[in-house]
Amino acid sequence: RTYLMENKVILENGNQLTIIGAPTAPGEHPATIQPFFSYDGGNQWAWPNVMFQLSSDYSELTLRHLILNGISAADESFSLAGVAMAEFDQNKIIVDHCTVSSFRELSLWTMGTGTDFYITNSTFTDYTSYPGGSFYGGVVWGGGSWMGTMDMLVVENNTFQGIIGE
Repeated sequence: RTYLMENKVILENGNQLTIIGAPTAPGEHPATIQPFFSYDGGNQWAWPNVMFQLSSDYSELTLRHLILNGISAADESFSLAGVAMAEFDQNKIIVDHCTVSSFRELSLWTMGTGTDFYITNSTFTDYTSYPGGSFYGGVVWGGGSWMGTMDMLVVENNTFQGIIGE
């Protein structure tokens, strides 16, 4: 039930990706997704250092019933910056019934325009930040300026704890 990623998934051409964890029995934990070094021993996690990157107009990412763990499974020597980053125009990111843990900076952010975020029934916890980064981080970013813009932001029934930043 643990799925390791050697590199980020890039959504292009308006593609949609939905990942839904299987139902759990009592005493089991949900499916876990976390980073891993490549087989050649190198670190393939280039900027923006996220699990999922939406790199075209009208892409959509849906994550449900998962544990998203930012710490490297190989040796815990690094953590990813965040879960997902949107670029370009009119992307949508949905996180529902997930536990999002141990990322370094931002969980979800946009550098595009008109991004929709639906963040529901989830727990965000234990963000590590980085030296000197105590004010850079948080659950969601995208309020304009050098960051992108949001069209819709829905945040319902979540828990945020142990997060450094905004």
